[in-house]
Amino acid sequence: MQLQNQFEQSVIKGLMDLKLNPTVMSCRVKVGEAVDLIAGQAVTMVDSAGGSPEVTAALDDADDIFGFVAYNQKQPSFSAGESLEIAFGDGSVMYLEASEAIARNGEVAIVVAGSKVKAAVATDRLVGRAIDKASGDGSLIRVLIILPGLIKA
Repeated sequence: MQLQNQFEQSVIKGLMDLKLNPTVMSCRVKVGEAVDLIAGQAVTMVDSAGGSPEVTAALDDADDIFGFVAYNQKQPSFSAGESLEIAFGDGSVMYLEASEAIARNGEVAIVVAGSKVKAAVATDRLVGRAIDKASGDGSLIRVLIILPGLIKA
């Protein structure tokens, strides 16, 4: 949210950082989704027929992540059936919330509880690289989204 004498937008979870993000797609929240989706939340794609792709909240750290909900200045959350933007692939940079200290350029994985990211270990599903260093829980850092699970050989 901008204030009257503010010259640039402050950092907000789910805000896109680069001027052009070629891998942002309009999607729709799955019909029947019980919980609203929020900016920076990891989502998976639903196998649905026709129209915009449907997404649902990731429920497990091991889910096949499709992307992350992009911040929308007009709407803080998205209910079942509503349209939203998803940063879904390599090249998008988004501010995400860290759950712990993360090194700059470190690989990150999701933490479903709280819609956060953590430093990835060998068994985690990678979702990107930290562009900024996170000092600890609650730090907002830029993450270069890299979703290797999107393209399978």
